[in-house]
Amino acid sequence: MKTKFRPHSRLIRLENQAGRFVIHGMGRWYHHWRDPYHLLLTVPWLGFVAIVSLTYLLLNTLFALAYLAGGDCLEGARAGSFSDAFFFSVQTLASIGYGAIHPKTFYANSIVTVESIASLLLIAVLTGLAFARFSRPIAKVLFSNFIIITTHNSQPTLMFRVANERHNFILEAHAQIYLIIDEVTDEG
Repeated sequence: MKTKFRPHSRLIRLENQAGRFVIHGMGRWYHHWRDPYHLLLTVPWLGFVAIVSLTYLLLNTLFALAYLAGGDCLEGARAGSFSDAFFFSVQTLASIGYGAIHPKTFYANSIVTVESIASLLLIAVLTGLAFARFSRPIAKVLFSNFIIITTHNSQPTLMFRVANERHNFILEAHAQIYLIIDEVTDEG
């Protein structure tokens, strides 16, 4: 399955490769669905907020449906009202608890208990992810525009300049340089 469309004048390609859904062209973060932790650390901030928001809305929708499945189990809510059940779920998941709606059956109290545990886990994970995203170091390295090949210690040497764009110290820096050149062999 291949589909092409052009948002923001960039070519996007959706593919189903060996049963895996892959999106090409909008950045590498779409390829990391198999590793959600790495995805949430590397996705751009807009994508992070979008994923968290969609997850939050989906979770509240699922709990609202669970409350509706219990019948008239919420005191102060209109019977069968999805919006009342949804916003009660938002208040429970966020630990707001305005008190206008509260559980009145064992079933509703059980769902509130499960939702409260899910809330604790969700808040802990999202706090950790946000902290990890903010504390992740990002290198600010400048390279010279020109490179030279000259003699150093009687050996031909490739040289270029590297500088730290930040005004701090770099300790124990390591670099790997790869040179790719076209070379024609004697055989052509």
